[in-house]
Amino acid sequence: MANPYVIDQSDKLTVINQALINTGNTPVSVVDDNSDEWRVSSSAFDQWARDLLYRRNWNFAERLAALIQVSNPPIIGPGFTTVYAKPADCLFLINAWRTDLASLVQPNYDYSIVAENALPPRMDYDIIADQIHCNAPNGATALYIPFPSGAQPWSAGFVAALRLKVEAVIYRALNEDVSASLQYDKMAEAALEEADFRQSSEEPRKVGFRSSALEARTRRRG
Repeated sequence: MANPYVIDQSDKLTVINQALINTGNTPVSVVDDNSDEWRVSSSAFDQWARDLLYRRNWNFAERLAALIQVSNPPIIGPGFTTVYAKPADCLFLINAWRTDLASLVQPNYDYSIVAENALPPRMDYDIIADQIHCNAPNGATALYIPFPSGAQPWSAGFVAALRLKVEAVIYRALNEDVSASLQYDKMAEAALEEADFRQSSEEPRKVGFRSSALEARTRRRG
């Protein structure tokens, strides 16, 4: 049974047909059928899927990856000692940190402390020539949004915003209804904001790096 929480790129036919039906157009039976309906809808889907993923830090799309160090880089940014390549499928880099220092983040087992996500110690870095220049001699880890490819666990809210964006393009390109296109584009932006808010409400508030000394002081005060 297919996972209902995963939208495969091959399943974009479903989203496109929903958008075509919603705008009063004839759905297509197969992908790449050379119809105007498919060309317009497919182009809109591909463009907006990438754009919407780029515009937000979607937790359903985030990935963690150990970065690969660049051997003998011709030049290193001033103040830095190591250079790492971005992940090959990186659409947007959210954060990067030293792998060894991230292990110092203390797990929270104390019921008296509000359970929150702890972030690793901040690492200064610069993106130069699409590479990460930093001071991480013992390895670095990246949190990033990948390009849309294959099966990705898109949320229902993300799919709704994407479908509305496709419908806006259909109204403009196929139905030649600019007024409706602008209206649906506004609806898509509202749906995008709602989807972003809903995903944020799923997680507790994040805090900065929490040291063992801070944990001990907190327990003593308690």
